Amino acid sequence: MQSVILAAGEGTRMKPLTNNMSTAMIPIANKPIIEWLIDVLSYFSDETIIVVNKVQKDIVEHFKGNSHCKFVYQEKLLGTANALASAEKYIKSNFILLFGNEVIGKESIKKISRLKGYYYGANETGLFLLDKKVFPYLKENKEIVDVLEKMRKDGNKIQEFEVESRVKILYPWNILDANQLVLDQTGTIMGKDVEIRPGVVMENPIAIGDGAIVGPNCFIRKYTVIGKNCRVGNAVETKNSIIMDESNIAHLSYVGDSIIGRNVNVGGGTIFANLRFDEKTVGMNLDGKVVDSGRKKLGGIVGDNVKFGINCVVMPGKKIWPNLLIPPTLIIDEDIEVQPDLKNWNWQRRSL
Repeated sequence: MQSVILAAGEGTRMKPLTNNMSTAMIPIANKPIIEWLIDVLSYFSDETIIVVNKVQKDIVEHFKGNSHCKFVYQEKLLGTANALASAEKYIKSNFILLFGNEVIGKESIKKISRLKGYYYGANETGLFLLDKKVFPYLKENKEIVDVLEKMRKDGNKIQEFEVESRVKILYPWNILDANQLVLDQTGTIMGKDVEIRPGVVMENPIAIGDGAIVGPNCFIRKYTVIGKNCRVGNAVETKNSIIMDESNIAHLSYVGDSIIGRNVNVGGGTIFANLRFDEKTVGMNLDGKVVDSGRKKLGGIVGDNVKFGINCVVMPGKKIWPNLLIPPTLIIDEDIEVQPDLKNWNWQRRSL
């Protein structure tokens, strides 16, 4: 049996994280989303075909040399049916199809791999069991769900499959949901050469990457992920957050329900607030529209290579674009997409 992962989406709703990486390469529990899928598929399929677009060099580079993976390119982003059609010449018989923006539990993939016929995941899950007969239908339909409906009308038996555990990653906060799902399944993951200094308290499950230094006197609460070569300084508290590789969280900071990109420096005393004063659910601006996260606790989203001055406050649901310098003591109550004025930062602080 083969498997196919559709990973060619642009990930516009995941910005600023996807300014510098594909959605499928966003790390959860210190591995890219798509790598968790491939690891599971390697137990049940002989080969995984990954459909990407031509700008997603990060996915191709990451899996270079992996004999289980083969890459094909979707020339134009014309829907999931067109993406699957790109892989047609490599498909030999029946195959499992998954979407690259979902995390699905191992048991569900194991069960569907043992079935025969045509199956789709319940509740719009991106998990399907198909064969070569699907390909003639792809040209006349844009999405896989439309393809299956046409196949059903033509007399094919299309059956629903109940998926036990999954997270569909449609919005930035779903990354935290997926991270929790994986850590609940794996338990705590501790990398090599990790230094835990005196006074550090850790709640399971968490993940800490190779070469990270934590402490002293930190509180690392459950579902925290600290990436490779990160430095989490004195008296820092983290909770349900992802801190990506090479980032530094300086002393006396708090990071709650947040996602911090690679090579970010968070100045001492910086607070990522995660709860509204009125205790309503937190909204986030996505493509010019505020979307309700449905979460009472949601912090900030920070792109790669951001540098914070000391004592900043990031208000709930706010985003900061990559490569920016954030002045000291700034209260960030709007998304920051362009460089703040470093000369007049006191005035900026009042106006943002």
